[in-house]
Amino acid sequence: MSRKILLVTGWYRPESVGGTETYVGWLAADLKALGYDARIAAPSTDEREMDYEHEGIPVHRYPVSRNPSRDELSGKSEPAFFDVFRRWAAADRPDLVHFHSYGRGCGLPHAEFFRGARVPVVVTAHTPLLNCARGTMTRWGTVACDGLMRPALCGACYLQSRGVPRPLAWAAALAPGLAGTLPDGRLRTALTIRRAMERRRAAVLRFLDIAGSVIVVCRWLEEAFRLNGVPDEKLVLLRQGLPARQTPPRVPSGGPVRIGYLGRLHPSKGVDVLVRSFVRLPSRTEAELHLYGGAQDEASRAYEKRLRALAGADPRIRFHGPVPQSETAQALRDLDALAVPSLWMETGPLVALESFSVGTPVIGSGLGSLPEIVTDGVNGLIVPPGDVEAWTRTLERVSADRGLLRRLSEGRPEIKTSAEVARKTAALYEKAFQRREAA
Repeated sequence: MSRKILLVTGWYRPESVGGTETYVGWLAADLKALGYDARIAAPSTDEREMDYEHEGIPVHRYPVSRNPSRDELSGKSEPAFFDVFRRWAAADRPDLVHFHSYGRGCGLPHAEFFRGARVPVVVTAHTPLLNCARGTMTRWGTVACDGLMRPALCGACYLQSRGVPRPLAWAAALAPGLAGTLPDGRLRTALTIRRAMERRRAAVLRFLDIAGSVIVVCRWLEEAFRLNGVPDEKLVLLRQGLPARQTPPRVPSGGPVRIGYLGRLHPSKGVDVLVRSFVRLPSRTEAELHLYGGAQDEASRAYEKRLRALAGADPRIRFHGPVPQSETAQALRDLDALAVPSLWMETGPLVALESFSVGTPVIGSGLGSLPEIVTDGVNGLIVPPGDVEAWTRTLERVSADRGLLRRLSEGRPEIKTSAEVARKTAALYEKAFQRREAA
């Protein structure tokens, strides 16, 4: 009888599309090919419990509250609907649980439930969310953070991300005792932020302590966890892979140089930097900018509207909407260069690896894992994040030098397969089973 592996993530398809969802879907399929009974669980977006299949993999969605109480948010009470999750998980009886997210609907109470049931737990960190309440691992939204959780600094940085001026954010984070008997509201939240960050840090470290292995997909995230005391014997660096597929040779376009962006339209992705840089190119520049992406919430829709305003009437900039996963490779093959102008600490991104796989070089921000996978001048170019002038110079450079693009295309790195990632992940599962049996 095959081992039952439950992959738990904070969001999933069809309504949520991103790198984590893609990785989890590929891992489930590859584990299934290895003989495991792989399935996926994620919170639902409408407080309903449901089951369905996505691309041949069983998916269970369990309810979480749309309007959580203060006690739930602070960890003083278990999440709403947790009894539904507990009942389902006890009946499903997985042999191992692999968490791919951390949050309100997928966090410490869920991990503690499985620990209590003597079910081994593995964690993969795909984003900065474990270390960073802000979610970007950029201090004040401008510079890379080392990821060490410091309650006062993290609290002030979080408040600043919510519109509180930095001096007031610092004052609130350094004066936790002033909240007194204030009623619930923004002021009380601000004045208790340091305590909230202390609780969050304790919960994250407990969550990681429960895990037998903590998989990280990039070097900088490994260092961040190490700073927070996660032992080396628990940390496993396992970079992302792609499904093996036959890719026909890429043929460079014969017209204007086609520069593209594929991904979410969100401020953290820096697409506005790319658009502002591109519109500064002289009108004689033979280049086009193709934006493939969609807005998944109200904030993203407002951002897309802003991007269109920045693009104005420039006929060289084209908005295409999101690209289905099945068409991503072709969209990338049609580009001469992929732009990844991120303003947050990326842990991939997968789209950069997919671009390399079809021979399209990557122009990326010098943040997060992009400098780990893009070798400047060899398989792509690294640009200072958020620097519009530097991005404009780089776009002008690649638009004028097809020879450079050809050399960068030829220097693409070797990308491991998702099947290889699954085999190494399965080896961690087997070690977890051995530890349980020896206990």
